[in-house]
Amino acid sequence: MVTQLYIHPWYKEDEFSLKKVEPIENYLSKPNGGLWTSSYNPDFGSAWLKSGYVEIKNGIEGYLINVSNDAKVLYVDTLEKAKEVAKKYYLGSFLTTDIFDFEKMSKEYDGINVSNGGLLKISPFWEWNIESTLWFNVSKLEVTETLKVLKFKDKNG
Repeated sequence: MVTQLYIHPWYKEDEFSLKKVEPIENYLSKPNGGLWTSSYNPDFGSAWLKSGYVEIKNGIEGYLINVSNDAKVLYVDTLEKAKEVAKKYYLGSFLTTDIFDFEKMSKEYDGINVSNGGLLKISPFWEWNIESTLWFNVSKLEVTETLKVLKFKDKNG
Protein backbone atom coordinates (compact mmCIF):
# COMPACT_ATOMS: atom_id res chain seq x y z
CA MET A 1 0.00 0.00 0.00
CA VAL A 2 1.22 3.50 -0.78
CA THR A 3 2.26 5.96 1.92
CA GLN A 4 -0.73 7.27 3.84
CA LEU A 5 -1.43 10.79 5.07
CA TYR A 6 -3.16 11.42 8.38
CA ILE A 7 -4.38 14.97 8.99
CA HIS A 8 -4.46 15.85 12.68
CA PRO A 9 -7.58 17.99 13.30
CA TRP A 10 -6.82 21.61 14.16
CA TYR A 11 -9.17 21.48 17.15
CA LYS A 12 -7.23 18.68 18.87
CA GLU A 13 -4.68 20.27 21.14
CA ASP A 14 -2.84 17.08 22.00
CA GLU A 15 0.06 15.81 19.97
CA PHE A 16 -0.70 12.95 17.59
CA SER A 17 0.57 9.48 18.47
CA LEU A 18 -0.37 6.06 17.11
CA LYS A 19 -0.47 4.93 20.75
CA LYS A 20 -3.51 7.17 21.34
CA VAL A 21 -5.67 5.57 18.64
CA GLU A 22 -8.86 4.18 20.20
CA PRO A 23 -10.17 0.68 19.44
CA ILE A 24 -12.98 0.24 16.92
CA GLU A 25 -16.54 0.52 18.17
CA ASN A 26 -19.50 -0.03 15.83
CA TYR A 27 -21.51 3.10 15.08
CA LEU A 28 -23.62 3.51 11.95
CA SER A 29 -21.76 3.57 8.60
CA LYS A 30 -18.49 4.78 10.13
CA PRO A 31 -17.31 3.43 13.48
CA ASN A 32 -15.84 5.27 16.42
CA GLY A 33 -12.13 4.73 16.99
CA GLY A 34 -9.47 3.61 14.57
CA LEU A 35 -7.32 5.90 12.46
CA TRP A 36 -8.48 7.49 9.21
CA THR A 37 -5.93 8.14 6.46
CA SER A 38 -5.88 8.78 2.74
CA SER A 39 -3.28 7.88 0.13
CA TYR A 40 -0.50 10.47 0.01
CA ASN A 41 0.27 12.35 -3.18
CA PRO A 42 3.30 14.69 -3.08
CA ASP A 43 1.66 17.06 -5.58
CA PHE A 44 -1.60 17.80 -3.76
CA GLY A 45 -1.42 15.95 -0.43
CA SER A 46 -4.35 13.56 -0.54
CA ALA A 47 -7.90 13.16 -1.80
CA TRP A 48 -9.07 14.62 1.52
CA LEU A 49 -7.08 17.81 1.03
CA LYS A 50 -8.19 18.09 -2.60
CA SER A 51 -11.87 17.58 -1.68
CA GLY A 52 -12.43 20.77 0.26
CA TYR A 53 -13.72 18.83 3.29
CA VAL A 54 -10.57 19.79 5.17
CA GLU A 55 -9.87 23.46 5.74
CA ILE A 56 -6.23 24.03 4.88
CA LYS A 57 -4.92 26.59 7.31
CA ASN A 58 -1.79 27.40 9.24
CA GLY A 59 -0.98 25.04 12.06
CA ILE A 60 -2.62 21.91 10.69
CA GLU A 61 -0.15 19.07 10.64
CA GLY A 62 -0.10 15.98 8.51
CA TYR A 63 1.71 12.77 9.24
CA LEU A 64 3.14 10.53 6.56
CA ILE A 65 2.67 6.92 7.45
CA ASN A 66 4.32 3.85 5.97
CA VAL A 67 2.31 0.65 5.96
CA SER A 68 3.96 -2.69 6.73
CA ASN A 69 4.13 -5.07 3.77
CA ASP A 70 2.33 -7.71 5.81
CA ALA A 71 -0.65 -5.47 6.68
CA LYS A 72 -3.89 -7.19 5.75
CA VAL A 73 -6.05 -4.54 4.08
CA LEU A 74 -9.58 -5.09 2.77
CA TYR A 75 -9.79 -3.18 -0.53
CA VAL A 76 -13.24 -2.00 -1.58
CA ASP A 77 -12.68 -0.43 -4.99
CA THR A 78 -15.63 -1.67 -7.04
CA LEU A 79 -19.37 -1.63 -6.53
CA GLU A 80 -19.39 -5.44 -6.61
CA LYS A 81 -16.78 -5.64 -3.84
CA ALA A 82 -18.70 -3.05 -1.79
CA LYS A 83 -21.86 -5.16 -2.00
CA GLU A 84 -19.94 -8.33 -1.10
CA VAL A 85 -18.32 -6.72 1.95
CA ALA A 86 -21.59 -5.09 3.02
CA LYS A 87 -23.40 -8.44 2.88
CA LYS A 88 -20.75 -10.15 5.02
CA TYR A 89 -20.57 -7.42 7.69
CA TYR A 90 -24.14 -6.04 7.64
CA LEU A 91 -25.69 -5.43 11.08
CA GLY A 92 -28.81 -3.50 10.12
CA SER A 93 -29.82 0.01 9.17
CA PHE A 94 -30.92 3.26 10.69
CA LEU A 95 -33.12 5.33 8.36
CA THR A 96 -31.07 5.28 5.11
CA THR A 97 -27.74 4.44 6.75
CA ASP A 98 -26.38 0.90 6.65
CA ILE A 99 -24.64 -0.26 9.81
CA PHE A 100 -21.65 -2.58 9.48
CA ASP A 101 -19.83 -4.78 11.96
CA PHE A 102 -16.43 -3.09 11.95
CA GLU A 103 -15.56 -4.80 15.21
CA LYS A 104 -15.80 -8.19 13.46
CA MET A 105 -13.96 -6.81 10.44
CA SER A 106 -11.14 -5.61 12.71
CA LYS A 107 -10.55 -9.19 13.87
CA GLU A 108 -9.93 -10.26 10.26
CA TYR A 109 -8.15 -7.22 8.78
CA ASP A 110 -5.73 -4.48 9.82
CA GLY A 111 -7.69 -1.89 7.84
CA ILE A 112 -10.25 -1.22 5.12
CA ASN A 113 -9.63 1.02 2.10
CA VAL A 114 -12.61 2.35 0.16
CA SER A 115 -12.03 4.01 -3.21
CA ASN A 116 -13.31 4.35 -6.79
CA GLY A 117 -16.46 2.26 -7.36
CA GLY A 118 -16.75 1.62 -3.64
CA LEU A 119 -17.69 5.28 -3.23
CA LEU A 120 -20.49 5.44 -5.82
CA LYS A 121 -23.81 6.87 -4.61
CA ILE A 122 -25.35 3.39 -5.02
CA SER A 123 -22.58 1.77 -2.97
CA PRO A 124 -23.20 0.70 0.64
CA PHE A 125 -20.07 2.76 1.48
CA TRP A 126 -21.23 5.94 -0.30
CA GLU A 127 -21.10 7.92 2.97
CA TRP A 128 -17.31 7.56 3.05
CA ASN A 129 -17.28 10.19 0.24
CA ILE A 130 -13.54 10.17 -0.50
CA GLU A 131 -10.78 7.59 -0.86
CA SER A 132 -10.01 6.62 2.71
CA THR A 133 -8.43 3.91 4.79
CA LEU A 134 -9.71 3.13 8.24
CA TRP A 135 -7.01 1.41 10.31
CA PHE A 136 -8.03 -1.03 13.01
CA ASN A 137 -4.53 -2.26 13.83
CA VAL A 138 -2.01 0.58 14.01
CA SER A 139 0.87 -1.76 14.88
CA LYS A 140 1.25 -2.19 11.10
CA LEU A 141 1.88 1.56 10.70
CA GLU A 142 4.95 3.74 11.16
CA VAL A 143 4.93 7.55 11.20
CA THR A 144 7.87 8.66 9.06
CA GLU A 145 7.44 12.41 8.69
CA THR A 146 5.46 15.38 9.94
CA LEU A 147 4.53 18.04 7.41
CA LYS A 148 2.66 21.32 7.36
CA VAL A 149 -0.51 20.90 5.34
CA LEU A 150 -0.50 24.61 4.41
CA LYS A 151 2.03 23.86 1.66
CA PHE A 152 -0.79 22.23 -0.35
CA LYS A 153 -3.20 25.18 -0.13
CA ASP A 154 -2.32 26.75 -3.49
CA LYS A 155 -2.49 23.34 -5.19
CA ASN A 156 -5.99 22.58 -3.90
CA GLY A 157 -7.76 25.92 -4.30
